[in-house]
Amino acid sequence: MDMLNEHFDLLDVALIRAIPLGGNQKDDSFGWHFTKTGLYTVKSGYHTARHDVVRTFAATGSGPEITPLLASVWRVRCPPNIQHFMWQVLSGCISVSANLGRRGIACDLRCVRCGTDMETINHAIFVCPPARQVWALAHVPVGPNFFPTESVYANVDHFLGQQNPGAHVAAFPWLMWFIWKARNACVFDNIIERPEDIVRVAEGEAAAWQQAQLEEDQVTYPIIPGASEIPVRVATASLPLVYSGYRCFIDGSWKAGDLYAGAGWCCTSVQTALPFLGAKNFRRSLSPLHTEVEAFVWAMRCMIGHDFREVAFYTDCSDLVKMVSSPSDWPAFSAMLYKGDRQANVSVLSTTLFHFGER
Repeated sequence: MDMLNEHFDLLDVALIRAIPLGGNQKDDSFGWHFTKTGLYTVKSGYHTARHDVVRTFAATGSGPEITPLLASVWRVRCPPNIQHFMWQVLSGCISVSANLGRRGIACDLRCVRCGTDMETINHAIFVCPPARQVWALAHVPVGPNFFPTESVYANVDHFLGQQNPGAHVAAFPWLMWFIWKARNACVFDNIIERPEDIVRVAEGEAAAWQQAQLEEDQVTYPIIPGASEIPVRVATASLPLVYSGYRCFIDGSWKAGDLYAGAGWCCTSVQTALPFLGAKNFRRSLSPLHTEVEAFVWAMRCMIGHDFREVAFYTDCSDLVKMVSSPSDWPAFSAMLYKGDRQANVSVLSTTLFHFGER
């Protein structure tokens, strides 16, 4: 420990001490630190190469900060394709006439629908008269100094956050999406869609999607005698009511500022009335995923200690399931998957691990 403090920074010492030591005699191999699996990808290499590059592009226009705004669109409750569309709107990746002209494509820069102003992203989605009519019919207060403004960032931010003026318009992602689809129908198919029809379709799609999410969220909480303080949130279709052997639910707890991480498991069977429980803490690992792996390995050792056979493990970490299914694809975790005694190693590679929950 003294040598670590002498030669490394204190933050690096904490990371070094969190590296698990494997019990196998395998030779060291190269790994890529910039992906969670340890395998190199072109995407991670490109991102790493550009990490220290000075950014020459700066978003123009008044309004909120663009970086937190880009992050907030991924938290909007709507389908992923619409989230991606909103991210493209804020990133300037939409192929409107103004963007095509900057890329050297010869085209009419005027808006196809109104024929007056240059077609920018903000104009196409918010400012163009047909788009402005859609927002007004959707009960969004429209005014010259209120909404929409000349900043696409301010217009999107108008709907984000509980305190923002347009927070009550839950269908705004669908309104943006179908305004853009109506623009494309006009450009490519010469079809003019009425603003009231756009609002009706967008609000209908929003209501249908939100209703579908409510139906998926209707879950049951299995009652475990003597362990009512540990509810397990699972979908009714995930766990069959009739089963043999044992079920072991595992989870890990990791916080960046804590010195220790935690792990716990709850094992049930049809032969016993009360569940078997286990919990422990240990030195904080490198990441939450490392903690999930340690919790899994420790739970398996506990099952071996209890001499339980036919154990099915359940976790809410989908990456852990992928790792156990294909350990060779996760070289960054090879030391953890193969550490400990030989009996536990065989169990790591042959056990059945299921995914449940929301993660």
